[in-house]
Amino acid sequence: MKRALAISFIIAAFFMTPVAGAATDPPDDTTLRNWVQEMKKAPRGPFTRLRWFCNDGTILPPKEYACKDHGGGVQHGEWTERVKLMRKNEYYIANIYADIDPAVLQENPQHLEIIKQMILEQFLIDADDGWIFRKARYYRGALQTEDEIRGGRGLLLALVKDSDWNQRRYIVLREAVRFVPHGRQDAPISEMRQVALSIAEKDKNFETLRIKIHVRPELSDADQVRTYAKTRGISELSSDYEHLAQTIEEVYRPQDVGPAVASLAKQLKNARLKRQINKDAAQLRNQTDTVARFAIVSRLLATLRDNLPKAGRASSKLALLDTSLVLEGDLYRSGNELIDKLPGASRRQRILWLGYCSDGLYGIGLISSRQQRALQDSFRTQLEADPQLIDYQAGLEYAARVPEWSDRQLRFHFFETVTRLEGIEPLTRRYIHDRLRGSLLLLYSAILESLMADAGQQLGIQNELFDQKLASGLRGLNAGLARGILREPQTSGDSQKLDRSGIYVLPATTEDLPPVAGIITAGKGNILSHVQLLARNLGIPNVAVDKQLLQQITARVGNKVVLAVSSRGIVQLVEDGSHWDEVFAEEARVQDIVIRPDLNKLDLYNLSFIPLQQMRAEGSGRVAGPKAANLGELKHHFPIWVNSNITSPKPSPMVS
Repeated sequence: MKRALAISFIIAAFFMTPVAGAATDPPDDTTLRNWVQEMKKAPRGPFTRLRWFCNDGTILPPKEYACKDHGGGVQHGEWTERVKLMRKNEYYIANIYADIDPAVLQENPQHLEIIKQMILEQFLIDADDGWIFRKARYYRGALQTEDEIRGGRGLLLALVKDSDWNQRRYIVLREAVRFVPHGRQDAPISEMRQVALSIAEKDKNFETLRIKIHVRPELSDADQVRTYAKTRGISELSSDYEHLAQTIEEVYRPQDVGPAVASLAKQLKNARLKRQINKDAAQLRNQTDTVARFAIVSRLLATLRDNLPKAGRASSKLALLDTSLVLEGDLYRSGNELIDKLPGASRRQRILWLGYCSDGLYGIGLISSRQQRALQDSFRTQLEADPQLIDYQAGLEYAARVPEWSDRQLRFHFFETVTRLEGIEPLTRRYIHDRLRGSLLLLYSAILESLMADAGQQLGIQNELFDQKLASGLRGLNAGLARGILREPQTSGDSQKLDRSGIYVLPATTEDLPPVAGIITAGKGNILSHVQLLARNLGIPNVAVDKQLLQQITARVGNKVVLAVSSRGIVQLVEDGSHWDEVFAEEARVQDIVIRPDLNKLDLYNLSFIPLQQMRAEGSGRVAGPKAANLGELKHHFPIWVNSNITSPKPSPMVS
């Protein structure tokens, strides 16, 4: 009891320590950002000194066995007053896992936000060379690795016991397992991307190679980085180039996932799940075909997600999630081999591969089970029938929603936390897009785009570029209609100064995007590019243009143009003229139509099923949708001819 009270005291201090003489409100964001930058450079980072934190609440100077007479304890750095003030104001940085009591943390009303900030902090540590711990890593005793691993593992074991975390918060739980220290190592995919970005910020000539690593990474990039370093690199960055090359090699180092799967099976008590995993492990052991292995691993990822609640003990659930991350890394590596096979793959094969990818994307939490089933139904229809070309393209357009679904999934869980921490560390905004591009979506998008290009060719789609008809070189990414001045940003990274009425030629790697009239993405734009996801969220027409056409477009910067992208991906980029006035006048009239439902009419309190006999047309928009309400009216007037067994479920605000 004494130990429990002492630990509770420590944890309360951990999350609620007040600062003597400090104001309740924190300084403004600019000051906080400066504090964070200073921590990165400070020899002790976020710490002021070393202390022993004993289990009875005593805090003692560092010496051997300092907590011997106080029930034991752990030694680590003590936060600076600035860190304490920031944590008091809900910036939960400089987390020390050795001190965490999961039970006390879970009782904290802010525990979900705290854990999300822990995840983002670990992302920043990976992406920004240690972040605020950059120098503190060399401050001996500030953090004890074995204590951090033990504390992180204890936290994860507590989370996996909670059914909400197993299901409703599955992607947050999986991200916690990915980032929170607990004794596992992951392929450094985030580090690879962020180190390349860091180099490009210091060496502008490296940007082309950085985009290559960003869009289509592969093992051979390591040799390209080393060659660049020798022939064109900046000597002061030689260690950075080599670090990037080694990181790429680590990401793509072949791994046999079979032993990890077999090891998981041994820990499980659920006989049915154990048999399924053993079966897949056996198939992996004897399988050398890349596509077959990819299908097995993707299916296994989905199986693991479905069965997480049934895995038994907390340690077994954590082992299942660890194995899931190992499998995800294997799919990321093998995705390159499938991309290499795309030119020789038939339409049928590529649609099958999309199906495998949808299983994997469900398994890693980026899409829901409903979305997975809908995708599989769509792919099955394409494979079992001989669809008309227009239906074939429509099926691909449906499949093209997946990057947006995944983006929304991550934003639903992490956007508010990202926005909060972005105020003190702008690099935080990279998290969501890094998770998307560091996932199976990279392969999914490559396969899908190859099929969409094929469908466009089969349909004979022709685009128009300033009175020139083109079969290729322009790709409609986001539908819409816009007119405005064709512009380029004055400087890179100057997105906040863009003219809202302009149509801009932007790089695919744009990190932020205020509302503009239209976008022309230069170079490697695709449905997964950051600028495309931003465009779709803002409803802005977006077109990717190949480099060989770029000069024809930029030569007209300053001219008034019209950018039109149809829902089928047909593109027109033409000079503006009076003949467009009627089109835009009609567009404005359509947009002026706003339906404003009477929200006061809604009855959201009665949650029971409503018998059809009690339903009337007047209930439309109040207790049910128009179909159910009108059916009830018909039942009232023609009771014999309408089935009495039909009932209408009470609607939610999301259902009409």
